This record gives sequence, structure tokens and C-alpha cells, in this order.
Amino acid sequence: MSEKIFINYRKDDSPWNSLALYQELTKYFPRENIFKDFNTIAPGTDFVESIEKALEECDVLLVLISENWLTITDSKGTKRIEKPDDFVRLEIATALKRNICVIPVLFDDATLPGEEELPDNLKKLSRRQSIEIDKNRFDTDTMRLAEAIKRALPGKPAEPLSKKKGSSSLKVILGIVALIAIAIVAIKMMTGNGKKSSYVQPQPIDTTIKKDSAKKVKPKLPVAPVIVVKQPKTVTTYGSIYGGPSGFQFNDAGNIPNEAKVTGIKINYGSLIDDIAFSWNGFLSKSHGIANKGGMPKTFNLGPSEYITAIRGYAGRDQYQTSDVICKITIITNQRSLGTYGMLRFPNGAPVNDNFSLLAPNSHEIVGIYGRADRFLNAIGILVRER
Repeated sequence: MSEKIFINYRKDDSPWNSLALYQELTKYFPRENIFKDFNTIAPGTDFVESIEKALEECDVLLVLISENWLTITDSKGTKRIEKPDDFVRLEIATALKRNICVIPVLFDDATLPGEEELPDNLKKLSRRQSIEIDKNRFDTDTMRLAEAIKRALPGKPAEPLSKKKGSSSLKVILGIVALIAIAIVAIKMMTGNGKKSSYVQPQPIDTTIKKDSAKKVKPKLPVAPVIVVKQPKTVTTYGSIYGGPSGFQFNDAGNIPNEAKVTGIKINYGSLIDDIAFSWNGFLSKSHGIANKGGMPKTFNLGPSEYITAIRGYAGRDQYQTSDVICKITIITNQRSLGTYGMLRFPNGAPVNDNFSLLAPNSHEIVGIYGRADRFLNAIGILVRER
């Protein structure tokens, strides 16, 4: 049995939702069992064939729905959900036709569309039980979703993912039984297995201590306390680097204070990403690129429990560049997307779609970057550390 999970989402509607959900689900399921197009389809592979194959093998389809899911239109003003060749629509229709488990996942106070709002081949979606995920309850809501997926997968019913109860009660009962057994054995030994025992007159104990037999007691030396030295968590590079060969190399690894938390990010951008800098507990790193050269600055502050899980964007060039640079970037945390900055459309009006995605592995967070920069941010990779 395959036990595959397929994440269906619309890029214009669920940018951070899909990435954050994918990252969280890898805590409960093997990464290779979760299909999401940005990280599962290898370069050079036929996109349509890969999706069709994944849909044939999957056991659960998650339909990610935000408040604009129904109303997003193409360049001609036609609602995408109404187009017969819309990939999101085709994926859902295929799963409904196969009659596998389809779970609508509602983000940002979205509601499940009514039957009258959906095309004919999607009307059954309105009758599927949905799960809401709130950014303020993201961890617990995702756990509920994971439990629902476990129950839907083929094979024996899944055990709850939360901490199991009842084992402590069993230990108490076994302990009581053991004590009773020991007591019975002790009573039998004292009474000679039920036979009448002879009484022996106890002899008085000589409490005098003879001088010659007195033992010298050596004083006990004080025991030194055990000191546990906490090893610092290592910062390492992870994944690939994206961008062009130009610019000077940089690496935040030497600037990150030990155990410091990422507290903010500063981006300077125009049609390209001019520079970017991380800050840790108030300490700001050197800008990678030329700061304050005329682009628009944007600064983000992260909350106490917020950390960076992914950086995605587009590496390419405009009409003025001779080698690739970072044209567009999106920073994603465990709680939100910090927005998309840089080149959003090509000169011909076509949208600039992401062509790279840098994801922190399980139980890790992104704490810095490395790459190349000069007049712009030319290339980028991520530094991660265990949470």
C-alpha cells in the first residue's frame, strides 16, 4: 500500500499555507510520502505526467482553501475554478472520481464552498468534512489534521498522535500485585509454611564496645557536583544555492551569535533584490548587496515563538543583467508569509513564478544565509540550526 498524501493548492491563494503545512506534516509522515509540486517534481520531468502519476497513487487529497480560492481569475478575468483545464480543478475532480479521502483544509477564516458555487465535477467537494487551521493554533490544528489523515490511510486504524494514556494505571496495578505476592511469600517464610514454630527466648544484646574491637571510621570526602555543559547547536548549510556566479561570496555563519534567535529581517528591493540582512537578538548582520541605494526598504520583526521555515523566489535576469541574480523573494515563517518582494511581472506582463524553494529540514529553522552579492543579491542558500 502506498500511503501517499497529495497537497492540492492554488499558488495565488495559498503561498505560505502550503509550505507551512507541508513542513509541519513531515513531522508525522515520511517526506517522500507527501506530494507537493514545488519539491517533488524533479527538473526536466514532465509536469502533467508527474501530477497524474501522483494522483493515481495517492490515498488522501488535501484541498487547501483560503478566502480567495473561488474568486481568483486569469488574465482575461475568467474565474480559474470555472476553467475545465484548471489544474486545481482537475486534481480535485480526479480524486473525487477515484472516491479516495478528500479533506478540505480551510485557512484564514475561509468557508467551504456550497454545491451551487462549484462546477459539476466538483460539487461533491461541498459534502466532504473539512478541517479549519488557524495561524494562532497552527501546531494543534495540524495535529488534528494528521490524525484524520492517519485514520484515512489504508491498513489498520491509526493510534492517536497525542501522548497515550493508560500506561501509568497499568504500572500501578502491576506494582500492587507484586507487593501482595512478596507479602504472601514473607508470611509463609515466617510461619514455616503454616507449621507451628518453636519459640526461642531472645538473648540480651551486649551494647558495650570493647576498646580493641572498635573500628576506626574514615571520614567521607565531599562529592563534587556534576556539571553538565550544554553543547551549542551547530549552524550548517543546507540544500542547494540558487542564482548566478557573479559577486563576492558571503556567509552569515561567522556572524550569528551563539544560540541567538532570529529577531528580524531587512530587505531592500526594486525590480530586483538589492540587499538582505538578518538580525539576531537585536544584532544586525552586514547587508548582502548594496544597502540604501534607492530601492524600497522593508523591515520585519519576528515574534517570540516565530521562526523561519522557508525562503522561496525566482533567480533569473532582467534586460539589463548578463548573469542570473535573485529577482524575487518570499520569506515564510511557522506563522505567516512575510510577503513577496522584487520582480512580480516580466516586461511582457507575464507573472514571475518561483523557480526555487529553500526549506529547513524537520525540527530545524533557518537562521541565516550564504551566497554571493555585489550590486544585487546574486545567489542565495540557507543556514539552518536545530530548534
